[in-house]
Amino acid sequence: MIERSTRLRELFLQEITRILSEVKDPGLSGFMTITDLELSKDRKTARVFYSMLGSAEDRQKTQKALDRCAPYIRKKMRGRLSIRTTPNLIFQFDDTTERASRIERLMDDLNNEDGTVRPSVELQQAQLDAIASKETKRRRKRGR
Repeated sequence: MIERSTRLRELFLQEITRILSEVKDPGLSGFMTITDLELSKDRKTARVFYSMLGSAEDRQKTQKALDRCAPYIRKKMRGRLSIRTTPNLIFQFDDTTERASRIERLMDDLNNEDGTVRPSVELQQAQLDAIASKETKRRRKRGR
C-alpha cells in the first residue's frame, strides 16, 4: 500500500505541474514551484504545497488563482490518468524556504554581533537542508 501511495503521489505531482504550466490565469504570474504533495489515506484529497517569489499580495493572488483552477486541474487529471478516483486538490503555501532563510539571517546576525567566524557555507546549507527535511517529514506524518 505504501508503494502505491508513493507512486500515486509522484504521478499527481508530475501531472499537476504539467497542467499548471498550461493554465492561462492572470493570477498565476510570477515564479511558482510545486514543492510537495500530501495524499490522504483514502486518496480522495491531495494537499499540494507550493512556494513562490513575491510579496504577500502576490501570494494571495496566486492562492485565489489556484483555488479557482483546482476543479479544472482535477478534471484534466481525470482525463489524462486512468485511475479510479482523482483526488480533490487543496493548495497551500509552503513557507519552509522563508523560515530557513529567516534562520539563516538570525545566524548571520548572531555571528556578526559576537565577532566569531561564520560557519562555512556547506555547514549552513546542511542545516537548511535538515530543517527542510524535518518540515517535510512533519507534514507527511501529520497527513497520515
